[in-house]
Amino acid sequence: MRQGNGGTMIVYNGKPQKVDLKTDSTISAGVYPSWHPTLPLIAYSTNATGQSFHTKSHAKIEVEDSRSDLILYDIERNEVSHIENDTTEFECFPAWTPDGKTLYYCSAHFEFADSGNHETQVIDRYKDIKYDIYRKSFDPATHRFGAHQLVYSASAKGRSATFPRISPDGRYLLFGEGEFGCFHVWHPDADLHIIDLQTMKERKLENINSNRAESYHSWSSNGRWMLFISRRDDSNFSRLYMAYFDRQGRAHKAFELPQRDPSFYDFYLRSYNVPEFMREPVSVTPQEFASIAKKAPKKAKFVSR
Repeated sequence: MRQGNGGTMIVYNGKPQKVDLKTDSTISAGVYPSWHPTLPLIAYSTNATGQSFHTKSHAKIEVEDSRSDLILYDIERNEVSHIENDTTEFECFPAWTPDGKTLYYCSAHFEFADSGNHETQVIDRYKDIKYDIYRKSFDPATHRFGAHQLVYSASAKGRSATFPRISPDGRYLLFGEGEFGCFHVWHPDADLHIIDLQTMKERKLENINSNRAESYHSWSSNGRWMLFISRRDDSNFSRLYMAYFDRQGRAHKAFELPQRDPSFYDFYLRSYNVPEFMREPVSVTPQEFASIAKKAPKKAKFVSR
């Protein structure tokens, strides 16, 4: 939550709490969370984010980071620590593997000139910011990370990869790819791609993509379905689409999330964002969230590892 009642809402063991993850050693509060599958840990990115607006481009809005790092939050200890904080890298979009032993993420190499405003330099060079996919090993017993390892170099092809998501069986890496940047929701050229982690072969998912933006994707718990947002209908609003993914690694034709009223989307002037599959209903009521939201957040502590 932002502004007046800002803070990160976390429900742990059925109890909601509001935490302030911003510390003197981190850029911002945590964003783009990824829960560890077995431990009370959440990986986040921390970002200094700005927007710029086009007057005639179909992309309309650019969202750029002038700084970004990765952090780890220990819920039970209320502690924040760095995962990656290289000043020449924009790290973002962490994602755990199902076994919790590897963390995937995106990073773009960017070096600022010695003089000049950093935000202005990012805006002036926005098409030069191209993200690659990395991973780091993780020891669940010691909470220690290994060295980073390049998994997929989109920048070598003049492209940019974002939002890595690992299938529940650990075999496939689903991600978005566009010309530049990491906020592809407004980029018409953004498509969904997949890597078979057994063969390391990468390909575009032809039956899913359109000639407009596809982004923010997730897997169902059995790995047979993909959920993502697309602007293929009118290029202005992001809608929910689903596609079946078979055991041979083939994605089938995507379809819009059905509604009871067939004309629902014709009159729905809002966009869906970051969809996730659920296995059970939300257990916390809106009233409980509202009550916690009005209270002061618990301040997280930074620890160096």
